[in-house]
Amino acid sequence: MHRLRKVVGNTVISLLGQGVTWTSTLLLTIAYGRFLGDVKFGELYFAITFVMLIGFPIEFGFNQQLTREVAQEPAKALRYLSNILFIKVSLWFILYSCILLLCWLLGYSIELRVLVGICGITLLSGSIANAFSALHYAFGRVIFPTVGTILEKGLTALIGIIALKQGASVHIMACILLGGSLTSATWQAIWAFRLLGIRLSVDQTLVRGILRTGIPFLAYGVLGVIYYRIDTILLSFMASTATVGWYGASYRIFDTLVFLPSLVISAVMYPIFSKLSILSSQN
Repeated sequence: MHRLRKVVGNTVISLLGQGVTWTSTLLLTIAYGRFLGDVKFGELYFAITFVMLIGFPIEFGFNQQLTREVAQEPAKALRYLSNILFIKVSLWFILYSCILLLCWLLGYSIELRVLVGICGITLLSGSIANAFSALHYAFGRVIFPTVGTILEKGLTALIGIIALKQGASVHIMACILLGGSLTSATWQAIWAFRLLGIRLSVDQTLVRGILRTGIPFLAYGVLGVIYYRIDTILLSFMASTATVGWYGASYRIFDTLVFLPSLVISAVMYPIFSKLSILSSQN
């Protein structure tokens, strides 16, 4: 009964957070169309999608491994967090270089390359925030990732709408998105380190094990990212930037609404299933 109440409570908290996320995203999307215009929003959406398409290995199943291992053995929390953060930062340097090189080889404009560069930094901060979220989920502390998401989306929408009304450029808007991501990562990091302390260390054996275990997640990620993100890149070659903007506006709303399955299964139930798998093996 206690576990059921915890599941229901965490689900309600997550739903409230998603409500704020959806509302903020909808309002910001309206502001994009009203103040930024279809062409500039098309550039921003393309930059975000391009970075996510090339940079997806930075996740590579690391968050799932962190949640599973810590849920089963909480004493491993700091050890797994340290090494996964090390892997993510190391991968980011490689992927970020590849992203910038591809932009140059494909002949994108300086303006678009700068935009992609800003979004590439957001990729790192978002990935770090996801690692801390996975840790909090493992301990059943759903409130901290939820508040982090509310801070990120809420502040981004609030500051972004005000800035756009004042005539802010697309690059300033990209920096605002980066600031929101950093806010979420900082919030979650503070509460994680308050729980575990700050004693980060790198274990090369564990790093190799995490990378090896993540190979199935990588295979799934390749298929998922190609299926889910390649359309925007293809559209950018076949149509105008304004068309990408119209496509991105509708897709952002779709992205925000597809949250219930992952919300319940990944955030709430996955740590519980991980614990139960250990108990069933012992019995």
